[in-house]
Amino acid sequence: MLTWWKNSSPLMKFLIKAGGLYLLWNLTYYSFLKNSPLDTWLSANVAQSSAVGLQLIGYDGTYSFTQGNAYVGIGNKIAVIIGHPCNGLILYALFAGFILAYNGDWKLKLLVIPVGVFLIYFINIVRCMLLAIDYVYRKNSFELNHKFTYTIVVYAIIFTLWMLWANKLSDIRIRLNFTKNQNYISK
Repeated sequence: MLTWWKNSSPLMKFLIKAGGLYLLWNLTYYSFLKNSPLDTWLSANVAQSSAVGLQLIGYDGTYSFTQGNAYVGIGNKIAVIIGHPCNGLILYALFAGFILAYNGDWKLKLLVIPVGVFLIYFINIVRCMLLAIDYVYRKNSFELNHKFTYTIVVYAIIFTLWMLWANKLSDIRIRLNFTKNQNYISK
């Protein structure tokens, strides 16, 4: 078995690791995380952050959380419900799974994953803000933008982050030498 693994192509190794991580994620998410306190907290956090973001750009952004649902509004009008599928948790796992399955230095992965997750979190907040504005001021385009436009944009950004990792960052090695004070990054 070990010989087979060593002789496998990098693509085969990636596909096996990615498939294993996908199965592990699904088991974990659907057994423990779906509708969990983490899922609920994240939905509430995205709603609150979206309302604050709306306020920062001059709108009367509001948020509320009742009966397990997080809401973003403008003024007294509720515009967006942040359901658990829309809080970004699955996107974070998708991004992290790719980085973990792809070749690269583990120390750099431990840096890239949180930075990428934060970027996806920020993009999701901007998406929710734009959807709230869209719902209040251009309600007829809300469904199109919710289902297609912003979904395509978010996945395109995640794909770009993956390509950045695969084509630029995965070859970088971080060497830490705590005894000689000679830490450096090489390619």
